[in-house]
Amino acid sequence: MSKRLIALIVGALAVGLIAGCGSSSDDSSTSSLTKAEFIKQGDVICTKHHETFENELRAFLKKSGANKGIESADALSEFAQTKLAPVFSSEAEELRALGAPSGEEEEVNAILDPLEEGIEELENNSAKLGKETPAGIEKANNSAEKFGFKVCVTN
Repeated sequence: MSKRLIALIVGALAVGLIAGCGSSSDDSSTSSLTKAEFIKQGDVICTKHHETFENELRAFLKKSGANKGIESADALSEFAQTKLAPVFSSEAEELRALGAPSGEEEEVNAILDPLEEGIEELENNSAKLGKETPAGIEKANNSAEKFGFKVCVTN
């Protein structure tokens, strides 16, 4: 497997193992969920979307021959824009729909807002996908881990 493909998979998993992008922090609402309930339900949402992501990645690798080191920048860009970003955008919408636990709005927005920027970068400048993980995604991952997510973060 090429170094570029390995970087793609690591970057994609970083995206996939966190909440995706969502609406701006102005749209966040408060729910009656406790922090523990929010994390538990959020991790269920992430699990569902991670399975979708893994299926999309397997299909991409099979179709592009990337598992044999035959990937192209165009194929990686198309995958990020048409498959990867929409999966995680949907994930974020579901997380936002849960509503942040009362008093935890800033922490939830510290996860989802930077991720929004990272997903936008994947959608608009995905040629970098094979080289680096967008900074917003890394920041969101760190915030999600500190918040207490188990599934929605990389370890």
